Amino acid sequence: MSDRDRVGSIFPSSRWLAKCLTEVTLLPNEKAQDFRIIEIGPGTGTITQALLEQFNDIEVIERDIRFASFIESKFRNIMVHVGDAEDHLPNIVQKSSKPSIIVSCVPLRGNPDSYKILEVYQSLLQENKVRRIVQFTYGLRSPFPLINEKLIARRCRLVLFNCPPAFIWTLEVNPI
Repeated sequence: MSDRDRVGSIFPSSRWLAKCLTEVTLLPNEKAQDFRIIEIGPGTGTITQALLEQFNDIEVIERDIRFASFIESKFRNIMVHVGDAEDHLPNIVQKSSKPSIIVSCVPLRGNPDSYKILEVYQSLLQENKVRRIVQFTYGLRSPFPLINEKLIARRCRLVLFNCPPAFIWTLEVNPI
């Protein structure tokens, strides 16, 4: 497996993508202190830094030990879990006294293992253990191909100042 197969892009996320992801994480009537943020795939920490400017309860999950070590040394006040998100997410969410929001920076489209994390996302959302998933993707189509009628995916933003440009999506329980 090459490094390119382990990361979603050959360029780190831009500060504009990080800013937009942070902006869509909360709805206008929600307060940052009411949520735990779980970032998946923080990479070099651009998005982590933007999240820390708004939220104080953040944990990250990184599968690559090199990126995890880098994040631990750069952000000493957050918990870093090393491994696959589908293994760590249920436990992190379970021990939280606050509702969680997941900010996912891992590629879902074109990833043969994405069905595992998508199943965990769906389960956590339908059990009301996670309020929403915020995900960016480089493609036009939804990164959430396995959604059912109980969940709704929304395209929120297009971020042109990123290489490549990215779309931001959310996945939530359908209120209907």
